[in-house]
Amino acid sequence: MGSKKAGDPPSQQQGGQAVMKPIRDFCDQIDLKMSKNQQLASLCNQIGVRPHVIVLTACGALLAFLLFGIGGNIICNAVGFVYPAWQSFKAIESDKKDDDKLWLTYWVVYGFFSVIEVFADYILFWVPFYWMMKLGFLVWLFLPQTQGSIHMYNNLVKPILTQNQGKIEQTMSKVTGSAGQFLNEAQNMAGHLSSLAAGATKSD
Repeated sequence: MGSKKAGDPPSQQQGGQAVMKPIRDFCDQIDLKMSKNQQLASLCNQIGVRPHVIVLTACGALLAFLLFGIGGNIICNAVGFVYPAWQSFKAIESDKKDDDKLWLTYWVVYGFFSVIEVFADYILFWVPFYWMMKLGFLVWLFLPQTQGSIHMYNNLVKPILTQNQGKIEQTMSKVTGSAGQFLNEAQNMAGHLSSLAAGATKSD
């Protein structure tokens, strides 16, 4: 029994090292990548911590915000808009056409689900961890490795829009026609008021 107990601590240490090695390697990779950022490297030197500490702390804070719903809408909108917008700009300026289609497809899918979210907001508000799921969904949509927007467009968005294309076109025509008529009436009203004001000024 004594010999067995004496052999337990080394095996436990080996097991602990096997668990910690991937974590240390992951932290080393973060340090290597983040060390190229001069501002972050300067901040780390000032406060005396390695870059992975700041990165993981920021990720933990972001996760806490999403879990408790604090600023979840702002975070999701920033992730779902800022990065894709920058990548779309780069795609427009490049000579390649495949990335143009990828990001155009993303914006169609993003707009489609944004419209749904507006009408279902009072229901989605009560879904647990909704903002975390939405963040994961947006990242899955725009990552080139997953190309989730392509899958969603081909399997869901395209069939729905194609089936209802006629109704959508009629609705859009009515909306744009009403908006144009409203603008014309507003311009006529503004011109009439300007004429009245000019006449009143001359009479004075």
